[in-house]
Amino acid sequence: MHNASAIEKRIRLWLQEEWRVRKPEKPPLVLTRQLQLKIVAPSVPAQTNSCDCGVFLLRYAQEFLSRAAGDAPTIRVTERDVATKFTDHAVGAWFGSGDIARMRVELKALAQTLADQAML
Repeated sequence: MHNASAIEKRIRLWLQEEWRVRKPEKPPLVLTRQLQLKIVAPSVPAQTNSCDCGVFLLRYAQEFLSRAAGDAPTIRVTERDVATKFTDHAVGAWFGSGDIARMRVELKALAQTLADQAML
């Protein structure tokens, strides 16, 4: 499991840096530990081996974007999207080990196709 405190600190630092870069004309944004960043640690499907980390990451991203953007031509996740589409935090039910196995096969086939095309 990841250290929630360290993740919160990194997010806070990243937000401050984004503010500095995107709004240089404004006073610096200073986020202190008193600021409550809502850190949600839902129960999630976890890999059972040492090789599927990337597949899980891609599957989470695919599911998140699918839920957030749906069939929209552009991807823009608003606060309302998060409030209405991710309220239950039932991430554990998003996909199972069979989905990961299928995605691994699909990724392998895609990699092989791209490698074959590069050789042409």
